[in-house]
Amino acid sequence: MSNREDMIAEATDLGLDFKGNISNINLAALIAEYKGEPPPLDETPPPGPAVKPEPEVEDAVEPDIVTQAQLTRTAAQKVYAAKRRKIGAAKDRAMKKTIVTITSKDSRENEVTTTAYLSCENEHFSIGRSVPLDIPVELEQCLIENARTCKMPMHRDEVKNGRRTGNKVTIIVPKYTISYSRQDPD
Repeated sequence: MSNREDMIAEATDLGLDFKGNISNINLAALIAEYKGEPPPLDETPPPGPAVKPEPEVEDAVEPDIVTQAQLTRTAAQKVYAAKRRKIGAAKDRAMKKTIVTITSKDSRENEVTTTAYLSCENEHFSIGRSVPLDIPVELEQCLIENARTCKMPMHRDEVKNGRRTGNKVTIIVPKYTISYSRQDPD
């Protein structure tokens, strides 16, 4: 089956019904399906709306020989599958739930703040929650890590040579404390 006329003749001999304007790839796939063979791979990109189709050239490649493009495609599929497995494992670790109590260390707003908004987002998944403070809640690990890394500026007295200078120094401290509750193992 090196050219269109041979494929049309073979399809006609097999008694297959097809339209006269069927593409070579679809015709080859129809013949392969009838014979119980895997369909051939289309390695050409679809033409754009203003692109004229190129005249077909006879293939001198044996049908049993695996082309470099097929090997590359298979390798790419393996890489993609491995990447999806890693993403799935990372998402499972991030979504593992634990019961914690989150307490705010910010004395300036402790009287009015009752919740903390925690979120985690990347190109593969995202999650966000308004978490009540000072109450045990079941949270995803990624949100717990987000609360652990949240920082705030605080002011403390400046001390030089063991004496206070009367000035304040800004320091960065964690905004929340996280207490894990005891859990029975499953």
